Amino acid sequence: MNNKNIYFHVGLAKTGSTFLQNNFFPKLQNIKYISTHKYRRCIDIINNTNYDSYLISREFDRQLEGEVKKILNYFPETKIIIAFREHKKWFNYFYDKEWDYLYPLLEESTDYFVETLGIKTPRIRSSKMSVKGNKSKYILNICLEIGATTYLSGPFGRDYLKLDEFKREGIRVVFHRYDNPNYKQLIKEFQNNMSVVDLIFNEGPKSFQIISGELSK
Repeated sequence: MNNKNIYFHVGLAKTGSTFLQNNFFPKLQNIKYISTHKYRRCIDIINNTNYDSYLISREFDRQLEGEVKKILNYFPETKIIIAFREHKKWFNYFYDKEWDYLYPLLEESTDYFVETLGIKTPRIRSSKMSVKGNKSKYILNICLEIGATTYLSGPFGRDYLKLDEFKREGIRVVFHRYDNPNYKQLIKEFQNNMSVVDLIFNEGPKSFQIISGELSK
């Protein structure tokens, strides 16, 4: 039986994890702190050293549940520490602010939700690019500007995209069909096609895995 006290801090996006890892955890006394860059060796470190207490810390977005299970598999008595982001402050700010135009509102809310979900895909605003054209030609020129090999279109792209032009440029066009997944809600009968706000409030750190279909695989 393992008599060591083990604590596993699971850092979620924007919950102060970096501050804790750099300024707080290293100063704790009577506990072996295993920093994030040593995380992959944490099991070996614990098994091959003789400290009474250990603190593991690592930031996760999508692998959270699997990593927690892995640590618990080796050390079942591990105590899990998770700090959740408080959304209330941001929503109060968002609804109290007077928005003169729709674009800044959409831009700021998109940034917030992308960050909350832990999506790391780089985004480039077409307004910052020098491309020209209308409808299908405009989309094609954007793809050419960034060197895209695949364009993921919404279902209505079929109505205006000139697929032969994309094909000539070696760009594959894929039409996206999103089937809204079920998730836990506070009401008995599931309400479909709600916003990402509903998903985040109900499922928290599991939200991205639900959207991407990872939990259903």
